[in-house]
Amino acid sequence: MDLGGVEGLIPTRELTHDRRRPEQVVSIGDYVEVRVLDITRGEKTKITLSLKALAADPWDSVEELAPRGRVVSGKVVKLMDFGAFVQIAPGIEGLLHVSELGAGNRHPNAMLSVGEVVLVVVKNIDRERQRIGLAPAPKGASVGEAVEGGGGLTVGSIVKCTVEAHERFGVFVQVENIPGRAGRGLIRERELGLAQGVDTKRAMPLGTEISAKIVNAGDKLELSVKAIKEDEERAVFETYAKGSKGAKMGTLGDLLKGKS
Repeated sequence: MDLGGVEGLIPTRELTHDRRRPEQVVSIGDYVEVRVLDITRGEKTKITLSLKALAADPWDSVEELAPRGRVVSGKVVKLMDFGAFVQIAPGIEGLLHVSELGAGNRHPNAMLSVGEVVLVVVKNIDRERQRIGLAPAPKGASVGEAVEGGGGLTVGSIVKCTVEAHERFGVFVQVENIPGRAGRGLIRERELGLAQGVDTKRAMPLGTEISAKIVNAGDKLELSVKAIKEDEERAVFETYAKGSKGAKMGTLGDLLKGKS
């Protein structure tokens, strides 16, 4: 900047509150009003200036631009190993953590690309540290819609889910229509309903769609495939017990075979 016989520098970080490059903000010959941040005198005087210091800080109205618990539209501006940064408004970015993407060991660029517009849910806001936590919006959601934490999952519900990862103690699954951590749960090995010695990776390869019953919907979502079969067998037994008091229905074994 020519200040009238002396020059001052506006560092890139002091141009705007967002990630725009200098040529996207000002052009040679422009007259702009700036604030003097620092003057360092020496062999050559250095003057540091700021353009953004005179502009409103978007974080002052972050709750209006990014309401907690609401669906907002944003643009992916940066991809890192740990997730994607999404610009919700000029100067306001949130982190869509890799754990919310269901990426497993994949890099976020396997699912997202810079410049892509996505719908996300604002999970939390830290104004002091200027950080926002995001999660993918449920399928069919619209901007401004309120999203209930946990997706409304309740113990005893039967849900459809997809196998996403294998572990020695079970498999991790993603519940249908509930993206991110809220819909990610564990089916322990003993709850898979497989015969002893069966190779889980062969029986339930990645991408397998299964139905499971929610057995824990607290801090950690846990499901069971075996519980569905047990419920069915219990229902058959109760039917048999009631029927045995009256008309002849055959053996319980016959009923269970018919059910399978």
